[in-house]
Amino acid sequence: MPSINREKDQVEMTLRSGDLKTLTGRTILSDFTPGQKVDGVIKKVEDYGVFVEIKGTKISGLCHKSELVDANGPSAAEALKLLKPGDSVRAVVLKVDCEKRKISFGLKPSYFFSDDLATSDEDENSDEGSARSESSEAQEDEDMASNAESSADERNVC
Repeated sequence: MPSINREKDQVEMTLRSGDLKTLTGRTILSDFTPGQKVDGVIKKVEDYGVFVEIKGTKISGLCHKSELVDANGPSAAEALKLLKPGDSVRAVVLKVDCEKRKISFGLKPSYFFSDDLATSDEDENSDEGSARSESSEAQEDEDMASNAESSADERNVC
C-alpha cells in the first residue's frame, strides 16, 4: 500500500520482486527447479556441450557434454555433431544457481525413460507392461524428488 504525504506532495511505494513478475508476466530463473522437464531450443553448439534456451523465455543455460548421452549410447562427440542450432529438445533442469544466474540442463534419454515407456505401454494396451511402467515411473519420480531435495540446500532461492 502506498504511503502518501500530502504536505510534502510525496508518494512512497515499495515493489517486491514477486510483484515484478506479476506486472511483467516474465518467467524468471527461480521459476525453475531441479528435476523439472522443459522444452527448449539449441542456441549454440560447442565442444564442451550445447546451450539450450527454454521455449517461451529468454532463459538459457548449458547442457554439458557429459549430460548429453547415457553410458551405453553413442559418444558425446557423436551427439554434438548431430545437434544444430534451432533444434527443438526436451531437457531436464539439473541445477539452478540464482547467485551466479546460471541454469544447467541434461538431455540424456534415461531422464525421459518413464515418459517414453508410458507412451509405448498405452499404445500396446498391455496390463503387464503398464504395471511395470507405473512401478518404474514411481521409482524414477522418487529418485528425482530425492535428488531435488538433496540439491535444495545447494541452490539459493532467487
